[in-house]
Amino acid sequence: MIRAVIFDLDGVLADTAAIHDIALNDVLKSINPSYEITSEERMLEYGTLTTKNKIAKFFSKQGIYISPSEIDRLYTLKIEAVERVLDGVLASSNSFQVVRDLRERGYKLAVCSNAGDGFVRSVLKKLDIDEYFDVVLTNAFHGRHKPYPDIYLKAMLMMQVGPRETVIFEDSYHGLKSAFDSGAHVFQVSSPAALTRDFVAKQINRSESFRNAPP
Repeated sequence: MIRAVIFDLDGVLADTAAIHDIALNDVLKSINPSYEITSEERMLEYGTLTTKNKIAKFFSKQGIYISPSEIDRLYTLKIEAVERVLDGVLASSNSFQVVRDLRERGYKLAVCSNAGDGFVRSVLKKLDIDEYFDVVLTNAFHGRHKPYPDIYLKAMLMMQVGPRETVIFEDSYHGLKSAFDSGAHVFQVSSPAALTRDFVAKQINRSESFRNAPP
C-alpha cells in the first residue's frame, strides 16, 4: 500500500529552476555587464553546485579572488533577486490542487530538494502548500545530497514509511538517480504543468498494481 508521496521542488512542484540562473546572472552583471553563466556552462560545469560554490567557481575562472564575506553578500543579493520574480512563475503551478488532493486522501507528504532552505520554504509558502507537508528537507539536510539517496531515505524514516510504500516524483538526472537508489517507486515529471491530479493518481495506482503483482 502506498502511504507517502515525495516531491522534488524545482521542475516538479514549480518551474523555478531557470529563476536561479536568471537571478545569479543579474547579480554577476551588476558587477560587470560581461559576466554571465551561459546555459551550456550551467549544464556542463555548474549543474549540482550550490549557489555559493557557483559564485566561487565563476570568479576563480576569471582569475579573481573573492572573499567568503563577498560570496555571502552576492548570495544574499541573488536570493533577493529570486524573490522579485518568483510570483509570476508560480502563478501557473498545479501544485496546490495536487498536494491538497493527496492530503485529503490521507497520504503523508514530503519535499526533498537540493535548493536552499529559505528558498524552498518561501516557494512552498507562496504556493500556499507549506502546511500540507509532513517533512521538508533541503540543502540544510545533514547528509549526502542528490545524486545520493540519503535525503529520500531520511524523509521516509521521518514519515515512518518504507521505500515500497513511497512514490517519488522527480525531473532531473541526479534527482532521478537519487530517487531510484532509495528503492521507492519513481516517476519522471517532464514539467510542472504535467504534474496534474490525474497524472499523480495514475502513477500511484500503477505503483499499487506493481506492488500487488504476483511473483
